[in-house]
Amino acid sequence: IIRIPETLQEIVEEGKAQHHCVAGYVDRHAEKKTVIVFMRKADDPDTQLYTIEVSPDGILKQAQGYHNDYNKRPVGPAKEFIDTWLAEVKKRLSKENKENKRKQEEAAS
Repeated sequence: IIRIPETLQEIVEEGKAQHHCVAGYVDRHAEKKTVIVFMRKADDPDTQLYTIEVSPDGILKQAQGYHNDYNKRPVGPAKEFIDTWLAEVKKRLSKENKENKRKQEEAAS
């Protein structure tokens, strides 16, 4: 599953548990300049797997596992899951953008 952090402190705690630098992105996440989410197993949503950073337009910036270890980056089913999730995010963003554009055009006429 993809879990959205409920608080900024959760992002800090994720960094401590995973021994990586995601806490340095808290301000950017709060300012909506980037989006931080957590990938978990559905049957164990509290255990860290990957921390994912996505741009506001749905582009994967990074997915880090424990200690930013290159060998612990998502591969196989985990990578496929992230790719499928990102495709859905982009689809929803595109739909939202089209709807916003339509509303702007209606308001202008």
